[in-house]
Amino acid sequence: MNVTVSKYLAVEGMAESFAAELYGKDFIGHWVTNITGAELEKSRNIIGQNLDITGFMEVRKYIFGDHPMVPEGEALGIPYCGGYAVGYHAVQAYLRKTGKTVAEATQAFINDEDIVKQSEYFIEKQEGMVMEYSINKLAKLAGISTRTLRYYDEIELLSPKRISSNDYRVHGQKEVDLLQQILFFRELGISLEEIKKIIWSKDYDGIASLQNHLSALREKKEQIELLITNVEKTIAASKGEIIMNDKEKFEGFKQKLLEDNERLYGKEIREKFGEDTINASNEKMMGLTPEQHEKMQKLSLEINESLKTAFTQGDPASELAQRVCAMHKEWLGYFWNHYSTEAHLGLVQTYVDDLRFRKHYDSIEIGCAQFLRDAMQIYCG
Repeated sequence: MNVTVSKYLAVEGMAESFAAELYGKDFIGHWVTNITGAELEKSRNIIGQNLDITGFMEVRKYIFGDHPMVPEGEALGIPYCGGYAVGYHAVQAYLRKTGKTVAEATQAFINDEDIVKQSEYFIEKQEGMVMEYSINKLAKLAGISTRTLRYYDEIELLSPKRISSNDYRVHGQKEVDLLQQILFFRELGISLEEIKKIIWSKDYDGIASLQNHLSALREKKEQIELLITNVEKTIAASKGEIIMNDKEKFEGFKQKLLEDNERLYGKEIREKFGEDTINASNEKMMGLTPEQHEKMQKLSLEINESLKTAFTQGDPASELAQRVCAMHKEWLGYFWNHYSTEAHLGLVQTYVDDLRFRKHYDSIEIGCAQFLRDAMQIYCG
């Protein structure tokens, strides 16, 4: 028999398994029982990548591990006789997976079956393009923490494909693809709660979602390129090489504001007010002069400051609260071509109903979104 690491593990693993079956687990060798969980995991990872190594002198390194006499430069990182423990756990995994006895496993081994590989104990594997990963390996692959993956499992956003025989979380290709989608959504600033609703809905389309991600990334790329151009022009203008008009100085920032609004609220506001209305509003915003843009920003700050004060007074009918409503109407004039009290009331109701809008106003003071809605009902009444 041409010995391999996999076959040697099977022999040693079956020997320990026979001892456990015949005499009880107290008779398992101390090389198996004394190894720590961290050492076992490390050994499993190293050995699992070298199951097909042949030749006794090479194979024994993975079974006997780093003997005290092994030169430092030749050490593999496997504790002394760590292969015995790995072999035992691999065979036990095979027995659980197949329901066979040790004697039946031995017969399978004699029939030249690779019971160690069949055990799926070495959970990272490749069959064509199919991969499986432990939580540590998937976290490293994705550039996130294992704590994040455990949290995703806890909130039922992304659960492992299965739990292995040695209680490790195992993630397959489906989980890898879903994690990629989740990270795409997170990059776009979407909350975990919203992501969960999206990817676990009956109508979820992975390809369509990727196409949407691509569109969003292209928009982001255009925004970055616009800002880069803006900075380059500013540098050139500062050196006296070109003349940069005031409108050009703010193009990148206004575009970013529109794209942020589109990303966060675009779907809802387009459904509520219509494509033509929102497109016209965006066009009007982009046409603001630098002076108008600055006034609009100052007015926005004044609204927030006055709203906070009015809220602490507690009366939506107060003079200050009503002045806030008037300022809010003025602020809308920078975006809307046509004003109506009905549309204004619909907008502030959205501030209450939509968590993302409500979060913005409630960041001023908890309850400000509802207070503004109540004040506006009086103002528009």
